[in-house]
Amino acid sequence: MFCVSVYNSLGWSVTTTVRFPITKCSVVISHGLNDTIPFQLVPVAKKILEIPERNTRAETEVIFQVTLGAMAYKTFSVQQIQCKMAPQPHKQEKKNELSIENEYLKLYFSRSSGRLLALRNKETKKNVRLTQDFAYYESYKGGAYSFTAASFKPVSFSPSGPVLITKNKGSIVEEIHQTFNESVSQVVRLYRGEKFAEFQWIVGPMNSSNEHAVQVISRYTSDLNSGQIFYTDSNGRETMERRRYNRTLIDRLRQDTVSSNYYPVTSSIYIQDHQNDLQLTILPDRCQGGSSLNSGQMELMVHRRTFTDDNFGVEEPLNELGRDNQGVIYTGKHFVCLDTIERSAGMIKHLTKVKQLEPTVMFTPVSPRSKLDSAFKIRLPNVAPVNRTLYLMDSGPHMDPSFNFTFQSFLVGPLPDNIHVVTLDYFSQESPHLFLLRLEHIFEVDEHPVLSEAVMFSLDELFINLAVVQVWETTLGVYLNPNTEKLNWTSRDLKSPQFSYSNIHYLTKTILLRPMEIKTFILKVVFDPWKIQEELTTNV
Repeated sequence: MFCVSVYNSLGWSVTTTVRFPITKCSVVISHGLNDTIPFQLVPVAKKILEIPERNTRAETEVIFQVTLGAMAYKTFSVQQIQCKMAPQPHKQEKKNELSIENEYLKLYFSRSSGRLLALRNKETKKNVRLTQDFAYYESYKGGAYSFTAASFKPVSFSPSGPVLITKNKGSIVEEIHQTFNESVSQVVRLYRGEKFAEFQWIVGPMNSSNEHAVQVISRYTSDLNSGQIFYTDSNGRETMERRRYNRTLIDRLRQDTVSSNYYPVTSSIYIQDHQNDLQLTILPDRCQGGSSLNSGQMELMVHRRTFTDDNFGVEEPLNELGRDNQGVIYTGKHFVCLDTIERSAGMIKHLTKVKQLEPTVMFTPVSPRSKLDSAFKIRLPNVAPVNRTLYLMDSGPHMDPSFNFTFQSFLVGPLPDNIHVVTLDYFSQESPHLFLLRLEHIFEVDEHPVLSEAVMFSLDELFINLAVVQVWETTLGVYLNPNTEKLNWTSRDLKSPQFSYSNIHYLTKTILLRPMEIKTFILKVVFDPWKIQEELTTNV
């Protein structure tokens, strides 16, 4: 038996799917004393089982969904049990069509070719023809820093043959397992209640017979008429419009038609079809190079292997061998969304933060002699300031044995959908009553008719059992000297006010955040963690 603690560091309530491998055929998951949690068992992707660095023999994963409040955690007990595997019923489908769906989306696959055919938004009742493939660019020169494709057209991993495909269906997730060749496979998932499709790719090891650099891409091709325009984020914040081949004459003469149209994608890349009011968005789970080299098409680079040095400073090729010296295997995820342009603007910024800062999952063995609600305690002073880590410790004489820690939230309620907590931490370890708080308005001016508005709220109404007695506003780096005079800049944008020293010392504790603003505060607080027991008693 062990405990699973799930902590949401965001200032919004989120629903997440917890996934971990098990070595026995089933489990019992409990929350509190009498609350049994429904779950689903799914097979581990075959290619994942072949990763040399994998340190478990488990071939099955258990998944369950949990809703967490703003800056809140829940703890579950998990008991693995032995049983006989029951056959899973399969729903009969059309002969030449295979599909997976949830409340919001539906994906269609070809049963004969195993490839993705279309994506449907069930809310807006709009469809797009959508295909997805893995391919690679070869380059005669290349290294850790440089990417120069030898040809504008990448080489597909399965140009004509069918993709092997299997389907798993359950109450929480429906998924399609695809095998493109011995080096490339993928699992496509639709989770209950989610407005995105998850594409988990497993790529590698990559070999090259002629030692040319290999750059692997995942390419999504739709029938959207996006023209030459596509959009990427700028360092995960503002959105930048990109225009294909929008380079100087000197750049065009280089004939690097692929790499000259590549941009860093930290959080999102999308295309729009204004005639049909559709936006197709891809959110990567890590920073990747991306582009749109044709209308209706997007691609992201998921793997690279180079065999020569590009002489740009590293002094070695990007040639990671892995434990078996055959090359590394990478796995990651793309989250694909289809919606109207206006609805996408409100959803994508929020979803980006949710996927980048997914809840932290922690595992702790449970002592047989201890009850679940008193065996492990959480040291609150290290949790309230958000370090995205929960510190678990054995119960001791200084802990209240009746203190139930199966759930807790540190905020009175969720923040507005356009406000994100960037930092909440101790200002210094020597000053336990001083907190550092950074808040960010995540929307741009005119990006959304409602969420792009300025937001005003009081810090007094933010925290549970924590009284804010004094507030100072400071700079992003927290090193502003109030006696230093700032330069006055001439600005054409009157929406960006000058920083006022009169606002550094807040007495009202009410703050105003405008679009794209990040404000930094030092809070003086009075903190009494044992009042939480009264709060829990009231809410149970």
